[in-house]
Amino acid sequence: GRVGIGTTSPSTLLQVGSATCNGTTWANGSDRNAKENFKPVDARSILKKVTALPVSRWNYKEDTASEHIGPMAQDFYAAFNVGPDDKHIATVDADGVALAAIQGLNEKVEVGSQKAEARIRELEVNLGQKETEMAELREQNGSLEKRLEALEKMLLAQKSN
Repeated sequence: GRVGIGTTSPSTLLQVGSATCNGTTWANGSDRNAKENFKPVDARSILKKVTALPVSRWNYKEDTASEHIGPMAQDFYAAFNVGPDDKHIATVDADGVALAAIQGLNEKVEVGSQKAEARIRELEVNLGQKETEMAELREQNGSLEKRLEALEKMLLAQKSN
């Protein structure tokens, strides 16, 4: 019941090299030990490319009943230059681009949140200063009202005399 390509003892219903299918899920091999030439990616740059990537709803010519959503391989390859060619999108590359874009979006959210929090703290300090100024002005106003009242009484007294 098991088929193996590139292996004589498949571990699942279908195994092609290190990729497997158990009948419901396709799993790409992704073991760190099978990889090399690691380079960091700029998540924000990936996010920018993802936002510019045309994504549409479409169907395969051979399967008009099933619709899909996604980019065209030519656009994906032009944007990210990964995968076998500009006619295919490897699922591992689509997943990696999506994860990097999420990280880029998270970075933007975190930076925006930090800026907003700093601005709120600044506004709170300014508000505290304004409240202090308002209290001082109220006190001065009260003092001036008392002085004005005293002057008005003096003027009335002088007119009466």
